[in-house]
Amino acid sequence: MFSISPSSISLLPYWVLALCLVGYGFVFDSVSMKHWL
Repeated sequence: MFSISPSSISLLPYWVLALCLVGYGFVFDSVSMKHWL
């Protein structure tokens, strides 16, 4: 496990937002592929 530092905690919302965007991108890509196919 990695140690939690205050800087990483302050960056946590950005990590969550990035993960959400990546997940949404994958879902949107798969849905759009099914739609066009």
